[in-house]
Amino acid sequence: MRIFLLAFVLLIIHVDPVTAQWQQARGVIHLDTTVSGGDYTPSEMAKFLKENDIEVGVFTDHDTVKFDYGFFPTRWLIGKMTGWAIASAFGRTESVQSFGAEVYVARIKELNAETDGVILLPGVEAIPFFYWEGSLLFNTLGIHNAYKHLLAFGFDDPGDYTSIPSVGNGFYRSFGTHSLLSLWPVGLIFLVFQIFKATTNSPLRGLIKTVGIFLIVLSGLFLTQNFSYAFTRYDQYHGDQGVAPYQDFIDYVTEKNGVVFWAHPEIEVNRVIQNPPLKVTMKTAPYHSDLLYTQNYTGFSAFHEGMKHIIPPGAIWDRVLNEYAEGKRDRPIWAIAEGDVEGDAFSPQFSETVFMLKERTQADVIDALKEGRIYAVGGPNSHFFNLETFEIASDLNKAASGQTLRADSKDVTVTAKLTFNNPEEKRKGIQATLIRDGEPVGNFKGVGTLVLSFKEIKNLNPDRIHYYRVDASAPNQTRLLSNPVFLAPGS
Repeated sequence: MRIFLLAFVLLIIHVDPVTAQWQQARGVIHLDTTVSGGDYTPSEMAKFLKENDIEVGVFTDHDTVKFDYGFFPTRWLIGKMTGWAIASAFGRTESVQSFGAEVYVARIKELNAETDGVILLPGVEAIPFFYWEGSLLFNTLGIHNAYKHLLAFGFDDPGDYTSIPSVGNGFYRSFGTHSLLSLWPVGLIFLVFQIFKATTNSPLRGLIKTVGIFLIVLSGLFLTQNFSYAFTRYDQYHGDQGVAPYQDFIDYVTEKNGVVFWAHPEIEVNRVIQNPPLKVTMKTAPYHSDLLYTQNYTGFSAFHEGMKHIIPPGAIWDRVLNEYAEGKRDRPIWAIAEGDVEGDAFSPQFSETVFMLKERTQADVIDALKEGRIYAVGGPNSHFFNLETFEIASDLNKAASGQTLRADSKDVTVTAKLTFNNPEEKRKGIQATLIRDGEPVGNFKGVGTLVLSFKEIKNLNPDRIHYYRVDASAPNQTRLLSNPVFLAPGS
């Protein structure tokens, strides 16, 4: 009798599908304003978003655009001059750092309060590391990884943007043993003066004085070269240093309670910037493989530079998710769409991240990103393509994107509903693939509305977590990615 009563109580308190409590809000992540070289001021960008029916906007102006290239005898001074010239050649001389990080955050906060119907958040697009090769003197200078970027936002303290680690901003610059060792020319100068005193009456006085003056001048040059005697963990003069600078950046953001996403991970840049007499070759190779070798980042941009090597079934995203599912990573990673909007040359509707919100607040937008309550849409019809629901259910419970259902794998059901409501192309079909643990397990088609239902009829591996995700397409090369829902053994 008690079992029947328990079942009756569970039936009464059983809630509607988990997504019913969420409000969908279409957003754009990665907005550049005049703060760092975009076409629109922050207020103009906010107005532009509202005019395009965007409900969430994440500003990610460049944190810094310092590309210093210095050399002996005054690396710090020459570096600032050449850095300014190089940044000018790139067309980027302003940044959040030069604008003032706290002023920037305060301005976005004001706009968020002023702009009805749009939630606005401040953030940065960071260049944690770059390095030089070649020579400015011989016109063979090249810069590597200047387009290898991470997006960071959601800090609790606006001041956290000021000290964000990067080569341009001084990567954990500090005093230490190297600082003391860099003062060695002071000892040489002291020694020279002692020799002067001891050789006042020496017949070689003239030669000693000449050599001594030379050593004093040389020591002064080295003292100037070593200024400011505070050294960084990484610098741009010693070649590629792997993923370590990027992992340090990720760790900084997560320790500050922010979110961090790899931006455009499949971008490839190989071009020459000329501003006579300056000539610089820019090279950034695709860096999608770095997703495998870094930990604890929030996610990555799937659209549009993430489609070839990262999101296909069994590719990098699935490899990372499987590592999490097998207990080799502490957290999963989420896919977003990246707008990279600077003005009206690129529609904010072309690459949207859709948030499933409990409350229409900045805090819940960040929580949705952390928890995977988002999906990504990219392509000309993005604004018309919707993932209405995506859930996994057992007899007694349900879970949606980013959540974990604890149940025996046999007899759970995965369901999804997608709609495509472009009136001009509504008669054209949409299709979806359900992916489990990196392998396609079902293909589905529909017109206007697609309902996906997949019943798991076998016992899966009880020693790991399993996951499901949806990869769907609509007319005119439009694509939608759900974030995964997880199935863990147990009850």
